[in-house]
Amino acid sequence: ELHLEDGVLSGRADVILTGEEGRPDSLAIVDYKSTTDPRREEHFALQLAVYTAAGRGEGLTVEAAYLHDLHSGDRRSVDVGDGVTNAAVAKVGTLAAGIRRGDFPAKPEGERCGGCDVRRVCRSAPAGCRE
Repeated sequence: ELHLEDGVLSGRADVILTGEEGRPDSLAIVDYKSTTDPRREEHFALQLAVYTAAGRGEGLTVEAAYLHDLHSGDRRSVDVGDGVTNAAVAKVGTLAAGIRRGDFPAKPEGERCGGCDVRRVCRSAPAGCRE
């Protein structure tokens, strides 16, 4: 959980590895993905930065984060330095504040709407995306 001013963001990392950098108290977060869509990379990196910030907020020593591509078996490092995690917390904090205010206007766009969970009931979704 990541505790924000306007709420609590909950999530679950796929795997937490111990012994990162050869230190027993040092952790790494691994998130498994079955898509290699480059447009989602920013979202995946944000997700790992938030998981890292939440872990650190609980007093854990999270030193690294990795995206693991299930199709290719490749695992690559994602930057979870302090600057990145602070920016991620600020971003999700802004989003949470907007949701708390009821301020989350639709931003319809063909590719984005096609993957949206609420597209079938969204008044702003293009007609082809409601199927």
